[in-house]
Amino acid sequence: MTGDKTPGASAKLSTLSDLSTPWCIHVVATLRIADYIAADTTDIKTLAEEAGCDPDSLLRVLRHLVGQGVFAEPTPGCFELNESARELLDPSLQLGLDLNGIGSRMAYAWGSLLSAVRTGTSAYHELFGLPFWEDLEAHPDIAASFDALMGPPGHGRLGGGQDGGGCRRRDGSVARGDPARPTRDPWHAGRSPQDGGPRRLALAGCQCG
Repeated sequence: MTGDKTPGASAKLSTLSDLSTPWCIHVVATLRIADYIAADTTDIKTLAEEAGCDPDSLLRVLRHLVGQGVFAEPTPGCFELNESARELLDPSLQLGLDLNGIGSRMAYAWGSLLSAVRTGTSAYHELFGLPFWEDLEAHPDIAASFDALMGPPGHGRLGGGQDGGGCRRRDGSVARGDPARPTRDPWHAGRSPQDGGPRRLALAGCQCG
């Protein structure tokens, strides 16, 4: 019965299924818009020139994010950082969002989720043409950003000087910033994809092992 449904319940589902905001965040992170604003480039025309993009399109993206609580527009066409937008200055966050690096693989990998759920096997190759590790071997720039994400740049350091990340390749090497250090190996811990949150789920079909 419609009377049993609350507006909040309906709104929540529509919000959760809306992909606009995540993609806008990926785009502004890739373009380093927060960095330009932090360096006092705030008007849309100059922001677009510095980032090498179309000002009208960038304006629409930023205004969408302002409506979601990311960035502020104190005067028309001029933007500033708020608390949420300042997180985009974090290099470790940029690594996971940058569509020019491993962030593109993590984002687009969601497009293979239906196939992976149906078959129970990796569908990564359906999108990128190669299985995960072969894809990294064929694209050294993507592999380098993956290593950075898995190593200290993406995780910081734990107490005692150990790295906070690591991913073991099929040949036994560890994809991370400093291969000489011991590592936690979440991909070989026997956990389900859900244990690692969205990032691991996005790459769960990669068969990283």
